[in-house]
Amino acid sequence: MINCSSTHTIAAPSEQVFEMFSDFEGMPGRIKGIKRLEVVTPGPIRVGTQFCETRQMHGHDATELMEITVFHRPRRYAVSCRSCGSLITTTFRFDQVPEGTRVSVEIQAEAQRWFAKLLSPLGKMLIGMIQKCVTQDVLDLKLMLEAPTCTVGAVPG
Repeated sequence: MINCSSTHTIAAPSEQVFEMFSDFEGMPGRIKGIKRLEVVTPGPIRVGTQFCETRQMHGHDATELMEITVFHRPRRYAVSCRSCGSLITTTFRFDQVPEGTRVSVEIQAEAQRWFAKLLSPLGKMLIGMIQKCVTQDVLDLKLMLEAPTCTVGAVPG
């Protein structure tokens, strides 16, 4: 298993940060790296909710089916997907701190198929690419949340 983590502080209340980070349908337009996102499970966001996310990766569209595997409003959630023979889970934690909210992100990749296990040294490159994308996602949302006129649900024009 390969792990990596990062921590970011956002100058906004944790409930507002959680709402922005868990508003999946609002992600396109807020996060530069996401071209399309479609929630495919009807109803409110919860454990088991699935969505298809499309990003541009190395000049090509890459679409992954993601699933919410943990959802504890307003403190943390986890999103998992199966890609390249691996199970990739990204967990977001939201803790109130004097400066606002500390967002902790942990990414785990576990090779599940023999070919992915064989190529496990390349897994570090894969998780590095994922970490780069997730870090940029967090920075995009941080910029919006710290804007003087931030409103959850607003999409920049």
